[in-house]
Formats: sequence, C-alpha cells, structure tokens
Amino acid sequence: YLAYSILMDAYKHGTVGKLYLGLKVVKTSEIRSDLLTAFYRNLSKIFFALLLWDAILILLMTGHIGLHNTIAKSKVVQSP
Repeated sequence: YLAYSILMDAYKHGTVGKLYLGLKVVKTSEIRSDLLTAFYRNLSKIFFALLLWDAILILLMTGHIGLHNTIAKSKVVQSP
C-alpha cells in the first residue's frame, strides 16, 4: 500500500480515490522532487494515523491540512 500511494502521488498527483473525486496532491515547495514529497507525505501519514492525532485535528479544525501534508510540504486541492 505504501509503494502504491507513493508512486500514485508522485506520478498521477493522487491515488485512484482522489482522482475519482477530482482532487490532486500538489507540492507547496519546489525544492523537493515529486517522489520525495510523496514519500514524506505517505510515510508520515501512516505514522500519524497510528497516533490518531492527525485525524482528530482534521475533524475538529476547519482548514487544518494535516501534519503529513505539512511535513511533506504538500496539500490536496480540487482539480480544475
């Protein structure tokens, strides 16, 4: 699952579910490559999901983008 998520985020800007919903993952920093950004995003997502902290913040705070996106310097946006 981790390899699938990293490769899809890096090369298609989102997993099949995001693409189906018209969402895409974009970098907020041009310093990192797409592959490295996707790696950081998905690895930290698994770590914070285990802690449930990130999920609680996303549910409670309007506009919270998630710690995994902050660490990876990315965000999820509506695809044009």
